[in-house]
Amino acid sequence: VGSLNKLRNLYGFNFIETNTDELNSDKWKGIIVDAKTTKAFVYNGDVYINTDLAGVDSKVHELLHIFLGAMRYSDPELYFNIISTAENMKNFEAVASVY
Repeated sequence: VGSLNKLRNLYGFNFIETNTDELNSDKWKGIIVDAKTTKAFVYNGDVYINTDLAGVDSKVHELLHIFLGAMRYSDPELYFNIISTAENMKNFEAVASVY
């Protein structure tokens, strides 16, 4: 938690806690596909954490999306190498179909 607070202070990552009921509201209609399974997500540069479902890894998982998104433009060769490696994983198609 201390490291995540440091990232928040150094880089401005904002973690916003929410819950399944709120994610089922009209405010999130068309943005959240399934609030019953959404642990965390990035929206408008903020990391939202569903406190009903999130695990200890949820914040880091979402930060990795931001990190990889930035890497795609700052080091495209490394980014596509990582993506190529992920595509070779046995369960890639199953995981990718969820998203």
